[in-house]
Amino acid sequence: MDFLKGQIGQHIQNKEGKSDCWIIHCSNQVDLSEAIAFAEIAENQLGKRHPHQYRRCKLTLEKFVNLLVGERTKISKVTSFHDLLEVVKSCKVKDIGPLTFYDTATRIGAYLKIYPEMIYLHRGTRIGVEKLLDRKIKSDTLERSELPAVFQDPRITCDDIEDILCHLSKLNGGEKKELKGFRKGSC
Repeated sequence: MDFLKGQIGQHIQNKEGKSDCWIIHCSNQVDLSEAIAFAEIAENQLGKRHPHQYRRCKLTLEKFVNLLVGERTKISKVTSFHDLLEVVKSCKVKDIGPLTFYDTATRIGAYLKIYPEMIYLHRGTRIGVEKLLDRKIKSDTLERSELPAVFQDPRITCDDIEDILCHLSKLNGGEKKELKGFRKGSC
């Protein structure tokens, strides 16, 4: 129990006073088209690309931007993060997958003030939650209530939980023993 509480506590401590500069840069844009462009190119105000997207070819990202900007009317009308993510996913380009879709929707969502209401599973988060719950997960989303009580802390958002689960995916066998006892209903 202490291990997972420690991971969550460290995440809370790390995010205090430190904003995600890619999110802030998108939310500070003057119009939706600019927010979409910076969200997908994944560059902050210094022109530095986000680590999740640094391997993506800039031409591929620009193709994705063009498709997304073409959907700005749809994007401007969404009322939930899930709907925003669906519009982003509809602009599929080769070499762009679930993590980039999620990150892009998160950045655009910050501009629109629309945030995830559930936990979205891409490769890293899926591995993390499967380690945590000790079972395979077939769904692409999880409700917060499906996770152990320690994840119900009001100081963490669904997006924070996505980050924490992604970090849990990197655990090796030794730390996995620490997760025993955190399954739903045991806290």
